[in-house]
Amino acid sequence: MCDLSAGAKVKVVIMATNITNSVAFGNTGHFSVQPKRVDNFAARLVEKFQSWRMREAAINELSQFSDLELADIGVGRQQISTFVRCGRR
Repeated sequence: MCDLSAGAKVKVVIMATNITNSVAFGNTGHFSVQPKRVDNFAARLVEKFQSWRMREAAINELSQFSDLELADIGVGRQQISTFVRCGRR
């Protein structure tokens, strides 16, 4: 697992706050979600899913490399996942 930078931690907190704030409770006791925030949430969700699919494709492709090919790019087989998610360390 890669460590989050201070800026990334702030972004995560802001995203969590935005999701929490997007739920508005009405007088009836039922909750409704503001449409603009739902659109933003849906767009972020799609973006995160596409990003995940691209990372998984990269991991699968690198997993098919031989140990010699991986050594050429300076990555061990056990480091593939970290290399794709966090970049070169």
